[in-house]
Amino acid sequence: MSDRYIPKIGDEGFEWRPEFYDIWFKRGKVIAETDKQIVFLKTNGEIGTVSKKCSFRPIPTKADVEREQLNKIINDNVSWVDVVNEIQKAGFTIPKKVKRSELNAFLDKWYGEWLDDNDMAADELCELLGDLVEDEAND
Repeated sequence: MSDRYIPKIGDEGFEWRPEFYDIWFKRGKVIAETDKQIVFLKTNGEIGTVSKKCSFRPIPTKADVEREQLNKIINDNVSWVDVVNEIQKAGFTIPKKVKRSELNAFLDKWYGEWLDDNDMAADELCELLGDLVEDEAND
């Protein structure tokens, strides 16, 4: 079985490039596939196809792009001082941490009358956000 990414029906978008080509082309939602082709919906409503012989990848998220950029900075610089300087110049996204009490206040304000248990909803939301939730001594 191959580890090669092939877009599936329902994928909202993908990028593709022919073999030995450096430019990735963006395509729309996958609506069908055959043994040899990926069928997608163009932005103008027309239907297009791409050969499965091409290289494919999901449309990169901002985090994917930043990860590639960070790897390039680390690999292209000899000293850690240069690495740090390049990282500072690059302007990476640094996620803002939120406090659990802020999540509880938000849930109470907007969904308080519909939620049976704000604390349980806050727990699930905190789990979903993971490291973005800041620990509080009062909580």
